[in-house]
Amino acid sequence: GWTPISDRGTVTNITAGAGLGFVTSTTAAYIKTSWLMPREASKWATFKSNARVLVPAATLLCAAYPLVESIMGNISENETFNAAAAGCACGAVMGMQSGTAVGAVTGCALLGGSMALVEGSKYAAPRQSTWAPVATSASGAQQRALQGDGAAIAEHMQ
Repeated sequence: GWTPISDRGTVTNITAGAGLGFVTSTTAAYIKTSWLMPREASKWATFKSNARVLVPAATLLCAAYPLVESIMGNISENETFNAAAAGCACGAVMGMQSGTAVGAVTGCALLGGSMALVEGSKYAAPRQSTWAPVATSASGAQQRALQGDGAAIAEHMQ
């Protein structure tokens, strides 16, 4: 069945995403203005010009990701697929700023693939450690001390 968006905590995620996008893009506009601005230009005018482009785009994209992911959650239970679809949608929107279909497809592939890798990585098998923490020739107290037993450490120190 269809799960309402509000039941998934998505409204909170969208709000957090929009806030994160706003703060990040405003910071980026400030940095771009401070570091890359020509000396003769007005800092305030340059900041407004940079922010006018960066802030709305980043705010909408950061809010759109959890929205698309939530909608996809009603279609598929596969979290990796949902993250890839949301990443693809946001990447396509970013790529469309280039004004070409190639830019939209490239953005979709890059961001969608990246999100699939990030989300899918939690299913990867954990690596087994090959490090042996206890030497076989150590005494019982030394072995317990090597394993972090506080009483054994005190006993070994005496």
